[in-house]
Amino acid sequence: MKKIAADLGYGEILKRAVSKMLPKNQLRWSRLERLKVFDGSDHPYKQNLIAFADEQPIVQKKIEDLQNRKKVLEEYEARMKSRKI
Repeated sequence: MKKIAADLGYGEILKRAVSKMLPKNQLRWSRLERLKVFDGSDHPYKQNLIAFADEQPIVQKKIEDLQNRKKVLEEYEARMKSRKI
């Protein structure tokens, strides 16, 4: 397991676990092809977060917090760039 994680990443371990949970039939490989696993917290689908009706305000707040953090970081980097040391 450690060798797989070191060579291929933790995404491969997750794919193999899901593969073993799926039924052993003709649809298994097409389902595995649709599975997208990303290492870390960055992925291209952040804007496509789906939540149930009762979770929607929580998700919106998390998205706003993320955007605010990004804005603060950009402002900080701009200030540090213009600063002469």
